[in-house]
Amino acid sequence: MRGTRVELARRDEVQPRARHPELTIRILLVDDERVVREVLALLLISLGHTVVAVASGAEALARLEAAEPYDLVLTDLVMPGLGGWELVRRIRERWPTLPVGVMSGNHDSLAERRVPVDVTLTKPVFVDTLRAELARLAARGA
Repeated sequence: MRGTRVELARRDEVQPRARHPELTIRILLVDDERVVREVLALLLISLGHTVVAVASGAEALARLEAAEPYDLVLTDLVMPGLGGWELVRRIRERWPTLPVGVMSGNHDSLAERRVPVDVTLTKPVFVDTLRAELARLAARGA
């Protein structure tokens, strides 16, 4: 039986970053699992970021093709249809300067590393790791 483990931080562990608006980024979040997508979106918002969450690689490409501005695409790797690595490949072809992050609970999927990425996260995603990676990305001018 396959399941998804979601870890939530206590409310006092997630502090909005309103004091540092220069570190706020606009994120396109891609995950086919509704609960994971919603929890991650809420977590990212609580960290002070702007989030648009979609359920598939095809939806993500449609958003990008509509010329909506994003500072980061953060995608799950294992999804039906257009998988994460293929999505990253297409993004790199069309928008080579757009930062892309991948996440998966499957270590083999992360190890494949088919295309260069800017952020790699292992599920479950921990608040401190997420905060540090996004701050690093924002600081370099994402």
